[in-house]
Amino acid sequence: MRKTPSSTLGITLLLSLLIGGNAVAQSPCDTVRIEKGEGEYQACLRDDREARARELVDIYRKQIDYQRKTREFSYEQRRQKAEILWKQADFSLERQKQDAEQRISLLRLTNGDNPEIRRLEVRIDELQQHRDLQRVQKDRMIDLYNDRQRMELIYLEVQFQRYELSVRGLSALNFEW
Repeated sequence: MRKTPSSTLGITLLLSLLIGGNAVAQSPCDTVRIEKGEGEYQACLRDDREARARELVDIYRKQIDYQRKTREFSYEQRRQKAEILWKQADFSLERQKQDAEQRISLLRLTNGDNPEIRRLEVRIDELQQHRDLQRVQKDRMIDLYNDRQRMELIYLEVQFQRYELSVRGLSALNFEW
């Protein structure tokens, strides 16, 4: 294998940059300016800026869509976890309630007037109240997850709109968050 002298590589690279640089410097709008005049040139520049803005907005939209899907997935996981935790707790409370009811049945069979029966009835009422409160807590937590998800998705939309305004060279309103 024959080695190429570094000076030959350097000259080749320099020539390719010069030739390529001239081709890049001559934009389609420069050609329009020469051929059709200043009015058409300004229209060409505007169209180029708009095309570039659309490209940037499309890229940012994909990023926002990814963030939206990530948030939706995250909140769905939270809602599922809340449901699982509630079902486990509800199952445990229901079992305790059934155990107390069975003990009441046994106590009534063995001796009908036992003070332990009244204590177990009070315990059943406490367990039922506990279950009801946990159900309300779970429902409110899921509502909170839904509201937070909705809020975050709306905030992503606002960010997208601000970005689109800035890419197009327009000023966005600066609301505090």
